[in-house]
Amino acid sequence: MAGPSYTYTKDIPQGAQKQSVTQAPIQSNFQAIKELVEIDHEAFNLANNFGKHKRVSLLAHAPAPTFDANDAGLYNFLNPTTTKNELYVHKQTVAGTSNIPFTASYLSNNIPANNAAGWTYLPSGILMRWTGVTGTGLTTVTLLPASTPAFSNIFIVFPIINSTPAGDANAAVSFVDIISNTQFRVYFSNRTTTGAAAGEANVLIIGR
Repeated sequence: MAGPSYTYTKDIPQGAQKQSVTQAPIQSNFQAIKELVEIDHEAFNLANNFGKHKRVSLLAHAPAPTFDANDAGLYNFLNPTTTKNELYVHKQTVAGTSNIPFTASYLSNNIPANNAAGWTYLPSGILMRWTGVTGTGLTTVTLLPASTPAFSNIFIVFPIINSTPAGDANAAVSFVDIISNTQFRVYFSNRTTTGAAAGEANVLIIGR
């Protein structure tokens, strides 16, 4: 964004100043105020659009801004996971306040690809991850944070069997339990017979 075109002079006019001296800086002040008002807004004197925004620009902060008690807000901050500037929402929670990078996701650093593992935040603070899992019978899955946000709690896990497109793979997968914020268990079996079997599944994990 370009800098201001007009100079703003404070404390003008003074009581003893003549109009001939103050006319130019006062006019410049009005132009500078007009420029300020029109940043991210519709034109200053445009009919029926007074005060309406055409966009909202948020400068990147370092460090992250602080908020007064009971305030909610939005800000732009460098996210340590994506290493990109992301939009954060500062919101009230039952535990106090939380700062959620609600635009941060797998897509911040990756081109979308079919059957790829990924993750995303929701503005509420909920974190969703999806990944592929293989195993035989009772299988413990350990989530490796690496460049992916780690869960503080896992709420629920949805496994879906990954069958070949050529036909029925006679495979099934069931969710068993959540062990910790990094582990859960699923069970692979045949669909038409009892007992453990090898399988491959896609899993959606929802938590925070």
